Order: sequence, then structure tokens, then C-alpha cells
Amino acid sequence: AVAKVLGGVEYTYAVRGDGRETVSVVDGDTQRIALNALLETLDADMLTLPEHILQLIPPRAHGMSRHRETFGIRTGVTIDPIAIAEASAAHTLQLMLHPARANRLIEQHARDEDIPSLNEVLEKLLDKTWLSEPEEGLPGQVHRGVNDVALDSIMQLATSSQASPMARAIAEQSLEDLSESLQRKARHGATDSKAQANSATRKIERFLEDPSSVPTKPTPGLPPGAPIGHEFCSASIR
Repeated sequence: AVAKVLGGVEYTYAVRGDGRETVSVVDGDTQRIALNALLETLDADMLTLPEHILQLIPPRAHGMSRHRETFGIRTGVTIDPIAIAEASAAHTLQLMLHPARANRLIEQHARDEDIPSLNEVLEKLLDKTWLSEPEEGLPGQVHRGVNDVALDSIMQLATSSQASPMARAIAEQSLEDLSESLQRKARHGATDSKAQANSATRKIERFLEDPSSVPTKPTPGLPPGAPIGHEFCSASIR
């Protein structure tokens, strides 16, 4: 719901002569409030499961297979708190960087400079992820996982057939700027941060040279939620 405010419009199916405003762009201040709220959903402290919760979730018992209402994991039988965080971040970014939304941001900013631009959105996203230093411990690894999701999301926008040429160009420029920043960052910071910065720099270079050579990795998805009950199937609908 919050994502719809970013690049959003308010409209009504007015009838001629009723005096109602047919369509209006959501004002810039409200759009920035929505943007900041979306960015908070990418915060590592918010996404990191507490230790006492992790200790309450053991591997599934023998004979109980994983199903549509369990998170995808990469840790074998144990819970994967980093993959869970990545799934949540991917959900936010899929909405936040949707090609149609990116196109609207460009168009709206061109009409009214008070509206956030796509450049501003991408800059704030990178400030929140790659350009801020991760904490120690599990929150730091969650932060790095969200970084990877953010990078793939920008790459997807840069190659989307639904994105306008300008949206793709801005996404590519954002990647170039990030690469320059990461080259400086690779000389400082924690060992894991250096490793990730170097890896991301090489990935961006390959992508800008040939996007098809860098397939984006599949991100563990969110469980679909309702209807509750993993044995639910379409045959049960009457």
C-alpha cells in the first residue's frame, strides 16, 4: 500500500459537471514519507530475527517436507535468517523499483521538480544499503544480503523491457556510480565488506559490458500466506 504512494496519483471516475478533480499527482512531501517508510523495511536491525527466536525454530521433523508456507532456505535443514531477510527485501524492492513506477517518477519529476526523481530514489536506496557500513554479527550479514538483493533489483530495472529508455539509462548510471564508490570502499572496512565490494564491482563491470552475462540470482520468495493450510488446492474450491 505504501509503495503505491511513491510515483502515485489520486484519481476518480468523475462525471462531467460534478466538480470533482479527476486526477492529481501525490505531492512530493507525501511521496518522500512513503519512500523513507519503504527504506526502513530494508533496515538490517528490523529484518534480523532475534537469537531467542532462532533458537525456538528447530529443523523440521523427519517426514515433514517443506511446502508453500515455509521460507526458501540455503542452509539445508536449519532456518536461514539471511534468506528470510532477503525475501522480505526483495518484496519491497519489487514494488519500489517496478518499471511502471520508475517511468512515472521520471514523468512526474519533469512536470514538478518537488516530486522525487528516479535518481533520488536510487541514491537513497544505495545510501541505505551498499554505502552504509554493516554492523557486526548477524545484522551485518543480513545487511550484506539486502545489498545483493538491491543490486540485482537495479540490474533488473536496467534491463526491463517495460522500463522506458530513460529509466534504464538512469539505472545503468546508478550502477556505474556504485561501482566507483565500491572500488574506494574495497580498500577499507571489514573483511566481508571488502570481499562483497570487490565481487559486486566485478559483477557490475560484466553487467555493463554484457547484461546477458550476469543472470540475476533467484531470491527466496515469501510464503504466499492465505489461504492457510499447505494442503489447500484449487480442487477444494467450490
